[in-house]
Amino acid sequence: MSDITVINDSEQSSLVTNGLAKNGELYLKAAGSTDAGAIVVYDSGVWRTFANEAVSFVNGYTLSLDGTDDYARLTGMTLSGAFTASFWFNPLSHAMGAGDLFMTKGYDSSSLTSETDWKLDYANGGFRYSVYDRTQSWATKLEATHTFSFSANTWYHIMITYDGGTSTSGMGLFVDGVSKTLTTATQNPSFTGNNSTSATAVNVGSSSQWSGGKLTGLIDEVAFWETDQSANISSIYTGTAPIDLSGLSTAPNDWFRFENNTDNSISGGSGSASLVNGPTYSTSVPS
Repeated sequence: MSDITVINDSEQSSLVTNGLAKNGELYLKAAGSTDAGAIVVYDSGVWRTFANEAVSFVNGYTLSLDGTDDYARLTGMTLSGAFTASFWFNPLSHAMGAGDLFMTKGYDSSSLTSETDWKLDYANGGFRYSVYDRTQSWATKLEATHTFSFSANTWYHIMITYDGGTSTSGMGLFVDGVSKTLTTATQNPSFTGNNSTSATAVNVGSSSQWSGGKLTGLIDEVAFWETDQSANISSIYTGTAPIDLSGLSTAPNDWFRFENNTDNSISGGSGSASLVNGPTYSTSVPS
């Protein structure tokens, strides 16, 4: 059997012109092309396309953040109470610095008290995960930390969870499928929960008001559930490459794939994405 070569639709004619296509050879349509993941056979001068369910999930692009001012803005999701956020991250050659922001829900105006729900950033040599009670003062929050060092040019799967309660024990952090111990930094006794009342945006990599570090690296497959998915981590992370999350028994409510398409999301979700200040797409993907 011939090896499978990845092609875009536009490359089919050039393969023939350049004498590279031979009868019986197989080609796999690339992400972004019509019928991405389909098998194409060159047969006596004719391209024949066959759907292939086994390769229907194709991950061809990731979002590249330059650490200067660009970020992704995800809107249309309430995520009030319990939630889960899952994504893949590669720092490239960047050494993580204080305040490098993975993502935050809110943090879009100077009135942070009334419109910030949660955030995950890198501080004091590791993860800092905060959940705010937006009905009270800015200091009314749950905050927990975990010491962690990233290796250069390495992909990591990161997932945070929150059960909707009033204790840091209800917050979870998973790296490559492994639960990480969170140390309580703040557990304000008057905290009543993540009381989001509107669909504030989730900002990935920075935000309009973020004064800390701007994230440098690659982000991919950002997914959200409106429930605590801690118990399902073994289904969400299954190895060194992303999976088709829509096939899970509990699929994400919104899934932003960053596949260089119109809104970067799968069908069925209420959210949409916009890219701010020019982040680009990379073909370096988790594998």
